[in-house]
Amino acid sequence: MSHEKDGDLGYDWLKSNSAGSGAFSLKTWKANEIVTLEANPGYRHGTPGMKRVILRHVAEPSSQRLLLEKADIDMARNLTPDQVKGIKGNSDIAIDGHPKGTIVYMAANAAHPILGKEEVVQALRHLVDYESMANSFLAGQFVVHQSFWPGGLWAALEETPYKQNVAEAKSLLQAAGHGDGFELTIHTLTNSPFPEIAQAVQANLAKGGIKANIVTLEGKTLWPKYRAREHDIILARWSPDYVDPHSNADAFAHNPDNRLEAKLTGVLAWRNAWADESSNMLAVKARNELDLEKRKQQYLDLQAMLQKKGPFVIMFQQNEQVARRTNLQGFVSGSNFDLVFYRNVKKQ
Repeated sequence: MSHEKDGDLGYDWLKSNSAGSGAFSLKTWKANEIVTLEANPGYRHGTPGMKRVILRHVAEPSSQRLLLEKADIDMARNLTPDQVKGIKGNSDIAIDGHPKGTIVYMAANAAHPILGKEEVVQALRHLVDYESMANSFLAGQFVVHQSFWPGGLWAALEETPYKQNVAEAKSLLQAAGHGDGFELTIHTLTNSPFPEIAQAVQANLAKGGIKANIVTLEGKTLWPKYRAREHDIILARWSPDYVDPHSNADAFAHNPDNRLEAKLTGVLAWRNAWADESSNMLAVKARNELDLEKRKQQYLDLQAMLQKKGPFVIMFQQNEQVARRTNLQGFVSGSNFDLVFYRNVKKQ
């Protein structure tokens, strides 16, 4: 209230300041540059271990590695698998793995005259060489995962039924009337590992006679295009808003109004012009079920259903590799973006 001005109860002030009761208060915030947090001595779980936490935006992973090796920073969260491999022999640096709720998927626009056919999407699932990517340039940072709810969380379907099977894919394309192949465009993000995944998928699809063109865009350009259904195939990521399977079921499996004018832009099924009555019914049923065991089975059934039908080719789940100086302890990076904790961090 001390920042009230002309009836504005702090809205303008809160654009660059914070007010809360968490472990830290916001001291400095400069977009794409730096965030400074200061410990809140009155925090309900006790005073944090560090008086101050400074988060720096360093765009280049190679720069992060150099800063870490020189001890100019204590922790780096965006190193590539090759860079992680290169510092593993450094006794002053430890590598920690933090399984995340982020999944990487491809989605085919069901309004597309070819991609709208279930046999074609099923063929795409059979053409992708998941293991090859996970064991090479994604090593340590992504694992194969093929259902819409992240592994390790309650009610997650862990089965990975798809491996590259070119013969099966060609058979499905032939049955769909596209045995001679076709051309499509894959839109994805500019930042790693999405261009690398897209290039690998491009080579995979070529084995089935599909010519894939790749267009990389910044998120500020890609997401509006996706929400407007102006794509063939999107290669993107998704993370749940909260740790309950309905968060992702509501996005991947529930589209109650497929009309363009409905503009259900937060629903991935809608973005891909796909709606299915049985999928909608099971998503709602599981959401409303009070018996936990029944509810768990319903979500498992729903995930299994979408492994075989619908527009999604779900490929990987993220494992965040954090490189830190060994004198730093206690950092927690949970499954979601908002489950990252600095309050237990201590530096020797």
